[in-house]
Amino acid sequence: MYASKYNLIFDARKQDCFLIMNPLSGAMDFIDSRAVSLVHRPDDQEAHLSFPEFYQYCRDRGYLYDSAGDEEVALEAAHKKSSALYLAEPFRADVYLTYLCNLRCTYCFQGHRLHRGGGVMQPDVIDALFSALDEFRRRWGSPQPPVLTLIGGEPLLKRRSQSEAVARILDLCSLKGYRARIVTNGVDLASYSEMLAKYNLDFIQVTLDGPRQVHDRRRIFADGEGSFDYIVAGIDKTLERGLHVVTRVNIDAQNVGLLPDLADFILEKGWLNKGMVVGVTPVDEFVPESEWCAEQTKIETLKRLLEVKREYRQTAFMIVGYRLAQFFEHVVDNGHLPAPTLKYCPAVIGNQVSFDHEGKMFACC
Repeated sequence: MYASKYNLIFDARKQDCFLIMNPLSGAMDFIDSRAVSLVHRPDDQEAHLSFPEFYQYCRDRGYLYDSAGDEEVALEAAHKKSSALYLAEPFRADVYLTYLCNLRCTYCFQGHRLHRGGGVMQPDVIDALFSALDEFRRRWGSPQPPVLTLIGGEPLLKRRSQSEAVARILDLCSLKGYRARIVTNGVDLASYSEMLAKYNLDFIQVTLDGPRQVHDRRRIFADGEGSFDYIVAGIDKTLERGLHVVTRVNIDAQNVGLLPDLADFILEKGWLNKGMVVGVTPVDEFVPESEWCAEQTKIETLKRLLEVKREYRQTAFMIVGYRLAQFFEHVVDNGHLPAPTLKYCPAVIGNQVSFDHEGKMFACC
């Protein structure tokens, strides 16, 4: 018999209690030290004779296999299932309409030197973009329409050349039946709301990092002025026109404790009654989350977030966007591990490409 190489066994910090889990099969159980010893001795014939039901249970749960080859068969089956799910997903394109940005957020992963570039995507580049998307869609083969996300820089800057570019892209999306989304800092959103209401957008994502006093220390203009009031005005106008707004809250140790204040503000504004969805996500310095999770300060922020969610009922509508937290929520809700992620990065999967305003194409964002 063969012990799965994907078995993970942890001391549960209770008397003679261990947690065994297997990401490939999705199984997880609490076992004692004797059971741990048996799992580590898959070829012990005497143990098999003494505990046949236990070994059968481990075989059924995917902790043990008759041979290493049997586990390879299970892995291949999981890979085929995962690939089928990927192929059912739409092709996605992130479109950097410009690198120019009117904010200088303190934690931005893009270098602010880049944000001084004033170019915007021109009509010929937009037309070439859609020709490329048509070809990518054909090659990917998904029955679903492609999903195009306008980002930047800041995609909704208040200038004629940019509003014309946005309109041209959204017109082509409507013509071709493509889905469209916009990720904006929200500063100039109010000036775009009337035009955007003409289109069937999936959503417009805007960021608020807390109540005014904390947001205006983090998401600032080049002269240090805060952006909170501009963004709130844009959200108000956009929701009034029936558009779907997703509010993102980037948190770290500086602002996690003020989430209840932001929740009170959102509830008082009545935004939830107009369809707003609010997600709370970590400030990401663009490192793999495996490294992110290993940073003690980030773990402490997650712990504090979960404490705040538990202590302040008004934050219940805020969706926790930490993948680590979502992992454990899945376990609690379903009693087993989530399906294994065999391909994580879209650049490896092959269903996402980024384009910038100059017509350059990238496999990553």
